[in-house]
Amino acid sequence: MNGKKIRWLASLVILALVLLTWRITVTSWESEIGGLYSFPRAIFNLVVSLSGLALIYFLLSDMPGRHKALTGITAMLTAVFCLFILEIPALFFGFNYQLVFGTSMPDTALHLSDKANKPDPVLIHIHWPDSSFTGEVSGNLVQLGIPTDKRYQVDVHYDHNGFRNDQEYLQADVAVIGDSFVEAAIIPRQQSLEQLLENHLGHSTINLGQIAYGLRQELEVLKRYALPLKPKLVLWVLFGGNDLRDIKLYEQQLEQVGELNESVPIEQLFIYNSLIAAGNLYRRIFNAVPRALHHSGLFTRTDGIIERVYFGQSTDNWTPHQWQVTIDTLKEANRLTSENGAVFVVVYVPRKFRIYKEHIKLSPEHNIASWKINSLPNELGKWCAEQDMFFIDTSPHLEEYVAKGVHPYLIDDVHWNSLGHEAAAMVIKQYLSSKGIFPFQEQ
Repeated sequence: MNGKKIRWLASLVILALVLLTWRITVTSWESEIGGLYSFPRAIFNLVVSLSGLALIYFLLSDMPGRHKALTGITAMLTAVFCLFILEIPALFFGFNYQLVFGTSMPDTALHLSDKANKPDPVLIHIHWPDSSFTGEVSGNLVQLGIPTDKRYQVDVHYDHNGFRNDQEYLQADVAVIGDSFVEAAIIPRQQSLEQLLENHLGHSTINLGQIAYGLRQELEVLKRYALPLKPKLVLWVLFGGNDLRDIKLYEQQLEQVGELNESVPIEQLFIYNSLIAAGNLYRRIFNAVPRALHHSGLFTRTDGIIERVYFGQSTDNWTPHQWQVTIDTLKEANRLTSENGAVFVVVYVPRKFRIYKEHIKLSPEHNIASWKINSLPNELGKWCAEQDMFFIDTSPHLEEYVAKGVHPYLIDDVHWNSLGHEAAAMVIKQYLSSKGIFPFQEQ
């Protein structure tokens, strides 16, 4: 085989590898580029493609090697310069290319609450004291490309410590600590877990939930805000979705505390939005399965109506480090609570898919059909029993509603709807009564 044929064969192999790179897709939560790739993956694919084309050019061109190198370098520098020119409006003048490409997503409760945050050296962020936000928001799964115009009215006010309470507490009998499930920004406060518990128990109950908090942040909330109120009961609401998964993220954020961060949001950049637009165009032309379908299943309601319900992510198994941080944090929280004369109860909140999995129809061609359910609530409940720690798993009670064709979660969001909050409040009250924790003993 002569040299020219070898070069052509090598070029075809390179081209095949480039095409294979684009064929490998993972339709996941992060696959914002056409529902097929994450932004870093799309950039990687582009780099591989350009490198492959450059190699093919060097293999097939009959020009002298020096001339080919000069041409390649010139083309690369020209492309980088043009991209920089296009990014200047976003980098230096605050221009948002979402306006050009029509790729902006509706606000969610997280987006709005982010604007009401201040930095904190331990908590990373906390809502500004006496701040508020109002407006219309979408369910937080809209980023999957759900075809819906559904909007939720939110009207959230924060107390002098930055938590969602309509009054200031000098003392509270019950402190509810957690993340967005407790803050419940998308739910009217009167229908939230904290307010329902206050109604059911007849005791002052404070909401100490904060969107995007994890275990270590919640431990700081316990020390800084809950225990000074001399509660009789501390409810630690643990979300099985990302409380363990985000432990590493929190550690990384701690390392960056105090660093100036004035970078332009990636969502404003030309390269990001052009890739989003290209991915959307590809999906329309080739009728690619929308990412949302890979995160959905068909649910039959009590009245016989079939609805498509959307889910966030599969629940992976935890790492040894995540488990160790979790049990160490809960041990410390339980010790501090007991030393202050209060009862400590862990309340497990399941990921939405865990509750719906056996009650929805999944299409085999959609990725969700291969999602797994881990054993976290069982393992956590077993560990709590070994520690003589109170543990409530809300999963069975929530699943009872789903089995009857009733939604305890929002269709286009990972969080509970009003019924989910009511169901959780009732199971907590029943558990407290069965264990003799409530009614509270007078001290």
